[in-house]
Amino acid sequence: MEDGISIQFEQREGAQHMRVDGELSLASAGRMKSALLQLAASGGPAVINLAGITRIDLPGLQLLCSAHRTFCARNANFELSESSEEVRRTASDAGYLMRSSVCPYRRGDNCLWK
Repeated sequence: MEDGISIQFEQREGAQHMRVDGELSLASAGRMKSALLQLAASGGPAVINLAGITRIDLPGLQLLCSAHRTFCARNANFELSESSEEVRRTASDAGYLMRSSVCPYRRGDNCLWK
């Protein structure tokens, strides 16, 4: 975890699951982007668990939104199964809330920030 992040993959329940622990920040964005591209290449649904995130910054939030848009454009499911209080607080503080979202990729309630 030299860049502050741990990423683990598991295939189950017909979806690729990814658990991310540590700090999702600019310092770890490159490795997180690679992991998200790996998920997208699988072509199937993806479920992300962020319960172990201890710190997230705006680039981390933007990276997750970008991945969500990529999956939506491919008509593939991308969702958060769990997120830490830090993720929820930072997303809220940054204005990432479904009820106020103006994301052009959102369809119904498929926003990550429910």
